[in-house]
Amino acid sequence: DPLGARTPHLTHREQIELLRIASKHDMNYGLLSRIKNSAHTTSGLVTLAVAADITDAPELKESAVEEMAKMEPLPTLEEAQLIGLEATYTVLMAVYDQMKRNETSLACNGRYFRLPNPVFCFVCAKKHH
Repeated sequence: DPLGARTPHLTHREQIELLRIASKHDMNYGLLSRIKNSAHTTSGLVTLAVAADITDAPELKESAVEEMAKMEPLPTLEEAQLIGLEATYTVLMAVYDQMKRNETSLACNGRYFRLPNPVFCFVCAKKHH
């Protein structure tokens, strides 16, 4: 592997830039494998999702986005811009669904809410427990 032990540690951004250049010349030298193996954090998964876009690997991007939805912290604004609107939406909806599953139901003036207890209700302007 030409990018093996003698290569200094590359930042996520440097890995992406190197992959962009290498992909143009069909010479990625295992860089995508290195990115996959280091995708243990939100930033690493963002790098993997962007790398999947560069190498035209939609299944890899989908897998990275699914894992990202389980991670904390969520992607930053800059990271969200890198992965795109559809991927960011997927992550946020997965987080929203998880939040809904962890909440309790309560009713107010005939409207039903799924909110954590206690909450301040903006419908009736009271705290619910």
